[in-house]
Amino acid sequence: MTPLHARVLDNVREAIAVGGLTPTIADVAKLTDTPYGTALYAVRALVEAGLLAKEKSGRGLRLADAPDLRGVATDELAGELARRGVTLASLDRTAPRALGRVVTCAADSCAVAVERGHLMCHQHWFALPPTLRERITRSNARRDRDAFARAVTEARDLIDSGKWRK
Repeated sequence: MTPLHARVLDNVREAIAVGGLTPTIADVAKLTDTPYGTALYAVRALVEAGLLAKEKSGRGLRLADAPDLRGVATDELAGELARRGVTLASLDRTAPRALGRVVTCAADSCAVAVERGHLMCHQHWFALPPTLRERITRSNARRDRDAFARAVTEARDLIDSGKWRK
């Protein structure tokens, strides 16, 4: 899966979770800041990969494997939210982890395991602009969940876009 595919899939999931409807291809293009044709190509690739499914009516897309979260342990859900930067627990060295859970880098395109209290792998963390790293750590220290989530989302988007390599 390419970084663009990951961004498209994340945006489709988020649109369904927030609004209850899947986005149109035009919405996907706007959300990912890509041309319509690029968004269409990414959606088609995700459909071919089995991650999205086409419907014959309505907006035409749905998540192919939307899980029933009622069967997922609370610790697992909390761990994934921390990995995504939605909660402040990702930088908390004292926060408990689910038994046997390996925590990976917050970047969706990276599966490197990280130590307790670390948000990202060494390579991705130090590739971020120093000002962004500082915003992440300061917002966490202030316990400002909204600012922390915005900064982590910006970092994840930057890494998943591939622009951090430049």
